[in-house]
Amino acid sequence: MVTIDVASAILPVYETANAVFADVLLMSIVRDSRWTGTSDLGPGDDFAEQNARAKYWRDLVGAKYVRNARWGTYLRDHHIDSIGGLDRIRRQVEPARVDRLGELVYFQLTESIENAVGPACDAKRRAFDAVLAPILPPPIPARTEP
Repeated sequence: MVTIDVASAILPVYETANAVFADVLLMSIVRDSRWTGTSDLGPGDDFAEQNARAKYWRDLVGAKYVRNARWGTYLRDHHIDSIGGLDRIRRQVEPARVDRLGELVYFQLTESIENAVGPACDAKRRAFDAVLAPILPPPIPARTEP
């Protein structure tokens, strides 16, 4: 992430590759299990709304806004400062890892990928989203017909 100089980034972990691809590419997740035997449910009911907002505000994601938290989340110092600092994130989210990478900071919600899917990680993700709220993409403006 440092080498490619990302403004911010996410590292999602789900039970299937389709869910990961959909999240990274801001696509909808297929919720049909007839052919695969599994369901790609993503992070919960808010998944579609999160990605719709990120897609709509895509040009500002990384600068003014960031993606919703995932198992791994990369933020720039200016993002962290605008939401109350590193100590606030540590207190309210309790990430398992916080690694400084130049001007980026990597947050990982659980120590191991084996614990990346489940209620404990989901609770941390929601806590992180609450802290990130001021810099998450806002609702999509209502369309007015002429």
